[in-house]
Amino acid sequence: MALPCQASRQMCCNRASSRARTVQGRTGRVVVRTAAPAKAPVPAAAPGPAAAPVPAPQPAPAPEPAPAAAPEPAPAPEPAPEPAPAPEPAPGPVPAPGPAAAAAPAPTSAPIPGPVPAKASTDLANLQFINPMWSQPKTEAEFKGILAKLVEAGKLPAKLQAGWVDFYNNYRAAVESSGVPDAELLATKVQCSIADCVLNQFVDPYTFPSAHKRLLEPYNYFNFGQRYVGTLIDFKNSVLGHADRWTKIQEQLAAGENVVLLANHQTEADPGVFAHMLAASHPSLATDVIYVAGDRVVTDALCKPFSMGRNLFCVHSKKHLDDEPELKASKMETNRKTLVAMQRAFNAGGSLVWIAPSGGRDRCLAQAGCCCSSATALRM
Repeated sequence: MALPCQASRQMCCNRASSRARTVQGRTGRVVVRTAAPAKAPVPAAAPGPAAAPVPAPQPAPAPEPAPAAAPEPAPAPEPAPEPAPAPEPAPGPVPAPGPAAAAAPAPTSAPIPGPVPAKASTDLANLQFINPMWSQPKTEAEFKGILAKLVEAGKLPAKLQAGWVDFYNNYRAAVESSGVPDAELLATKVQCSIADCVLNQFVDPYTFPSAHKRLLEPYNYFNFGQRYVGTLIDFKNSVLGHADRWTKIQEQLAAGENVVLLANHQTEADPGVFAHMLAASHPSLATDVIYVAGDRVVTDALCKPFSMGRNLFCVHSKKHLDDEPELKASKMETNRKTLVAMQRAFNAGGSLVWIAPSGGRDRCLAQAGCCCSSATALRM
């Protein structure tokens, strides 16, 4: 068993498209590339004419000496005259208007920064643990030792232990390939936090409502998920393409419009990658987006902790309604409540909703050599 370590996205606004590609590898790191439109260079303005130099004032001539005579009483001194204003420089020739002298148009918005690694990705000082036992390991041997003790105590199936060891090995190799310092410590601490949250679901399982708000207190599940995904993204080689489209989406939301993203869904890490790509330039989009989530990501103990840190509209697909006949009625009731919650959100306006139209993770077409799903941002 292994958690997803790669993700990609294709998204666009007003029926234009930008394509995201992912370099995948079992132990490699994610590289999110998005083609951004090239910007035309702004012509430099022609230098203005140099001002004519102001001539220095000539000193006044010394008065001629008066002839000798009997001294008369000196008149009272007059007040000193106010200094004359400095002469204005002579204007130079005015250049004829032309393309070289045209002023550059004022930018409509501030420059959009590219993706940057959030501090939470490598900041171990803010790690949280539900079971203090998981805060102790700092090495691979200590982490795997706890797994072995849990198997001996009958609290962890041996099959799950083998899958987790493979998960740890792959994850640590990916982290080490990034060149970050103390890769073993970082990988071990992140793995401990995942094991802590996953095993806690067997002790204190969380039930998702139809409309779930991301949980930040007392445990911050958003930072929990972002830390894991962030350590697997190659930020140096990642770009946010078509940033102007995301700015337009942000403006539409601020105006009370609703925006729906029909997304190419690759792995369950997609929400984390989406949030990291927009965190620097459009942070509200990264945190306020609502994902339409299927039943597996809100019922599987391995997925639930990551889902708890996202805003969700929870649905049960028609395909799986009859998987457990005794639960069909409750699943249909959940779907009804979800539709009501979605209608209220859209009526209020300003909602950003992320939907995978394929109903699950998309796969590449062998004959096409690319993913089959495209994405469109629609105004509602």
